[in-house]
Amino acid sequence: MPNFETFEKRRTPPASDPFVTMLKTGVISMNVVAYESLGRPDFLEFLYDKQEQIVGLRPLKAETQFSYPIRELKSATGGTFSASAKAFMLYYGIPMTSSVRRLAFLSGDVLCIDLKDPGVDVTTGRVSG
Repeated sequence: MPNFETFEKRRTPPASDPFVTMLKTGVISMNVVAYESLGRPDFLEFLYDKQEQIVGLRPLKAETQFSYPIRELKSATGGTFSASAKAFMLYYGIPMTSSVRRLAFLSGDVLCIDLKDPGVDVTTGRVSG
């Protein structure tokens, strides 16, 4: 006999990979795996490689002239961590027409988001691009 469990639509399994979502509001949001891969910093510096179209998030423990504070939004699955990046995204012409989640990767101590990866539009659930 099957051993069924009830699907609770409000719960999603916690991710085991680092994901970053670039919201159309200009906020950069990351899951707990991404945040922990940075060492749980209090601040971020935003970096951009124009040629490779890669956004970098550099962790900082203390505020600097170019840092942005990280805010935590707690949830049943561990929460998300975000920073306002609208000025950064506007300056570099990073599209803000939809909210797109992408798999991130570490390069040294910098969490990288490859904008050439179409990612998933989190408002529709479809592959972006």
